[in-house]
Amino acid sequence: MKERKIPHKKKNILATIILAEVIVGGLAIHSYYQQKIGQRKILGATKVSKIDKTKIILDQTGELKYYWTLEPNEQWEEQPEWLGYKVSHHVNNDGLRETKNYSIDKPDNTFRIITLGDSFTYGQHVNTDQNWTEVLENKLNKIDCGYDKIEVINLGVGGFDVQYIVKRYQEIGVKYDPDLILWFENDTGFSRFLELMMPFVYECDNNKSIDNEKQKKEIFHYCWSQATKKVDNLYKKNDLNNIIYVNFDKFFQNAPEQKTIIFYYDDEWSSEKKEVINHLNSAHPQATFVGIIPTPIAENTLADGHPSKSGHMVISNSVYTFLLENKLDCQ
Repeated sequence: MKERKIPHKKKNILATIILAEVIVGGLAIHSYYQQKIGQRKILGATKVSKIDKTKIILDQTGELKYYWTLEPNEQWEEQPEWLGYKVSHHVNNDGLRETKNYSIDKPDNTFRIITLGDSFTYGQHVNTDQNWTEVLENKLNKIDCGYDKIEVINLGVGGFDVQYIVKRYQEIGVKYDPDLILWFENDTGFSRFLELMMPFVYECDNNKSIDNEKQKKEIFHYCWSQATKKVDNLYKKNDLNNIIYVNFDKFFQNAPEQKTIIFYYDDEWSSEKKEVINHLNSAHPQATFVGIIPTPIAENTLADGHPSKSGHMVISNSVYTFLLENKLDCQ
């Protein structure tokens, strides 16, 4: 499938989608923090930053109208006012947020891991080398697991829902011939249906008279909330869940189930989300669905709800321990 750079107007659309990810990522655990950490207010709705829209490629040639990838071989920095420090982004020659390139052909005696997910896997607001995927690769290569090298290749993209993650794996991940697939679901991906929501967001957000950036963010937050409500009102919960189920079925057509682990936070999930996990677990019994990632605590989380540098260490350590105890024979 041929990718093409997008004109200015469409780049603005994609920047809006990326902004949505930053907002939604914070809102997903907002209620948890208000209950558990009364004195600390999460400001995910207003503390946001955009990924540079010139780094985005939109692919409108397929069935997904809003699917995007990152421009290969790019480096840039972000410094949101609320964050207080610069964050460096590095995208490799295959459009992956990685510090280095990986050969398509797997080297001899190499164990290759693919990671999937949204901004929590991409590593929003942390340096590329601080992301849990990078930390995991470094940790695994410091011990003897019987391989010359262990690779952890990050396919995470901020803003993606289940449908987009599946397409990303089919489009890019399959060719790397992974020995293991790790999908990190932080909860928001099971509530996000971009193909249904974005037309409502555009309709609401199409206000050309507003120049103030703060007002634009506030209006977008409002539009995103309204789009979510419209989708919830127009579609039955079973129909929305079925989108998730159908796309997981597609995913496992290309991803051997015995090689796949779905990680997710192990508590604070609603009964509806637990129902989704239970269904997927029953439909794909050879895959491993496991809630081993600790629910984040304040010191491991940024103001918008994304993991901080220490949060990515917590995720990495949890995955590392699980792999050593269940999937890898290491010393």
